[in-house]
Order: sequence, then structure tokens, then C-alpha cells
Amino acid sequence: MNMDLAVGYVLIGLAICCAAAAVTIILTFYYKRIPFRTRGVRKPKFDLFPKYEVQFHCSPDAIRQSLVSLKFEASKGDPNYFSRGKIYGDLSAKAAKWRVQINPDRNAFQICAQWIILFDTGDTWQLIEEILATARDQAAHV
Repeated sequence: MNMDLAVGYVLIGLAICCAAAAVTIILTFYYKRIPFRTRGVRKPKFDLFPKYEVQFHCSPDAIRQSLVSLKFEASKGDPNYFSRGKIYGDLSAKAAKWRVQINPDRNAFQICAQWIILFDTGDTWQLIEEILATARDQAAHV
């Protein structure tokens, strides 16, 4: 009788793990497919699936220098791709691995999580502000 109960618990645990994995896969697929949004002027209190396209009014080189000074690493294959952070952690913006792609032709960059962010409490907005402020400061000193 105890063996049947143990097998039942194992099967329930396995079913829960499979359901969690399926939900994670669906949410990741959704996050990758949703379009980039324009960042608002005010810091949000709560935002689901944050990923933004940001216009800038300085040179793309100033944005690149800003990213490097904020500990982003440039991709070896493309100088317009940068990343920072670790891929593991929770699903919040603070612990995310960030990916930034600069589009010099449009004076814009896109910022999103390398994997997925379910929610944000203003951390993404704050990071964008830091990137833009650092780029403005560096452009003013040139």
C-alpha cells in the first residue's frame, strides 16, 4: 500500500514538472513573438513582457560606448549587438540577461531579455534611462 502511495506522489510530481515546463515554453514563445513597444515617458509600476524599441538623438557610437560603460559586452560578429547578465535566475527584469540591438539607420535600439521576462516593475525603463543618460554625457564630452 505504501508503495502505491509513493508511486502516486512521484507521478503527481512528474505531472506538475511537465505542466510547468509546458507553461514556460508557451510563455517564452509568446515573449519572442510579441512586437517591441515604444517606451513611455514615465517609469511603469508594473509591466508584463517588457521589450522596447527606443529612439535616440545622439550618435550610434555614443550608445555603443554607453553600453560598454554599463558592462554590456559587444558581440564578436556584429558591433550592433550587446548583451549583459546571466541567462539563469528568476523571470523578473532585475535578474535578466539583456540583449540590445542598435539600428544605426533608424537611430534606435531594441532592448529585451535574452530568454524571457514575465514582468517588470520599472527596472527595464530605468536601464534605458541609464543607457540614454550615459550616451548624452559621453556625447557632451566629445
